[in-house]
Formats: sequence, C-alpha cells, structure tokens
Amino acid sequence: MASPPNPASRPPSKLTYVRPVRPFHFPESSPEDEHLGPRHWDLCVAVVQALRAVCGEANAVAGDMFVYWMATVNDDRGRRAPDAAVKLGLSQSELVKHGSWKTWEFGVPELVVEVLSPSDAYTRQQWTLTEKREAYETMGVREFVCFEVDAPEGKRVRVWDRVDGDFVERVVEDERTPCVTLSQAFGFLLEWTVAPAGRWPACLRVVRDGALVLLPEEAALAARAMMAEANAREAAAKQGEADAKASEAAAHARLRELEAMLARTSTKAKQT
Repeated sequence: MASPPNPASRPPSKLTYVRPVRPFHFPESSPEDEHLGPRHWDLCVAVVQALRAVCGEANAVAGDMFVYWMATVNDDRGRRAPDAAVKLGLSQSELVKHGSWKTWEFGVPELVVEVLSPSDAYTRQQWTLTEKREAYETMGVREFVCFEVDAPEGKRVRVWDRVDGDFVERVVEDERTPCVTLSQAFGFLLEWTVAPAGRWPACLRVVRDGALVLLPEEAALAARAMMAEANAREAAAKQGEADAKASEAAAHARLRELEAMLARTSTKAKQT
C-alpha cells in the first residue's frame, strides 16, 4: 500500500497576488536637509562616538539616520532623524548595510538623543522638540535625551522615560543624570553630563563609573601622552643606569688611584 504524499516534500508553489506589487520607497535623506553649522555637527558626532565607544560592535548606533515607524508612511508624518539612536542586540555591521532604519525590520531604538542648537540652523529645522518627543513616544522609545546647547546653564539636559506605559520627563539635577537604558543593559553605571569636547565648552557627554568616556581624538591624545610618559620613564631609567655605571667606574678608578698611592707610600717607607 502506497504511503500518502508528504506535504513537506513538495516544492513550494509560487505565490500570486490579486494586483501587481508596487514597491514602497522609503527615502534615505531629505532633498531639503537641514543646513546646520559646524558646532551642531561636532556636538552630534561627539554623542555618536561616545555611544559607539560604550555599545561596541554588538549594538547598533545610528546618527542622523531616517527612522521610519509606520510601514505605510514614508514622509515626515512617519519618520524622524534622531541625532543619535541605539538599538541593543542589533550589530553595527548589520545596520550600516541599510540607508534607513525601518522599525518593522530592526525594531524600535531603545535610546534616542537629540541635540538642539537653533542658533546654528541656516534654515528652519524640520521638527520642533514637541514633534520629536511625540514621535518617539508613539514609536515606543524607552529613553529620550535632549541636549539644548543654547539653553541656560542647568537646564540644558532634559530626559523622558517610558514608565508603566507613560512617557514622562524626569527631574535632572546639576545637568547630570543616569543613562538608565544602557546602565541596565551593560551592568555598569553610565550617566549623561555636560562637559567640554574639542573646541566646544559645552557638549553632551557620557560618564562611565565616574570618568568621561573618551572620544577618539581624546583617546588618541591620551595614548600618545601615556606613550610619551612611558618613553620618559624608560629614558630616565636608562639615564639612571648610565649614571650608576659611571659612578661605579669612578669609584673603581678612585680605588685604583688610592691603591697606587698606598703602594708608592709603602715603597718609600721600605726604602727609608
């Protein structure tokens, strides 16, 4: 008796649709991008670099990348371009293969950072802070950090957290507050603070266990300083060794001189 056919062994049939597929295009950049000054650019780059230093290659960090959160909306109603965004568990190499971030493919970024510097804008910025906050709330972001560089000192850092489904602004004291999302993910304390970076006296910085996370230029300078210090210690050690050898040679020479003097004295004594 023949066995019944196994459905799993059948080749997959070609799927057909009731109408032709019309691919939906999601732009990777706007034809009317914001024109921002060098300060804004530098401040944004500093945040991205610090987050990449903390997150490593196993977690994705994007900068000024269109993030879409509605699969049927490909314009300003359904996208934002955060200055920095972090997706835990998505590799950096996977993210850079794509020109835009679709949340239905990569998931929602857990952490988003925006740098506001209205005085640097040559044209009107695309979205207000309220529009950005509302979009990230709708998107499902866990932690939204805003750094407004031109705000009065003490009020430049604002943070919103998702707590029990609500998206609520936290109290920030002395412009220093935990980075809750990454601290919980990595198991060590990370904080947001304001500190100089490069030529700018105020930048949003990341602190790890009480010390600033170094940016690449700072890390390179620190490495060069450590190398110079190591070279100086090595040179000092070699000089000390040379000085010790010179002192030893001088001592031996003096000893030989004294021995010769003693021999001459002894000879004269015998002659008398």
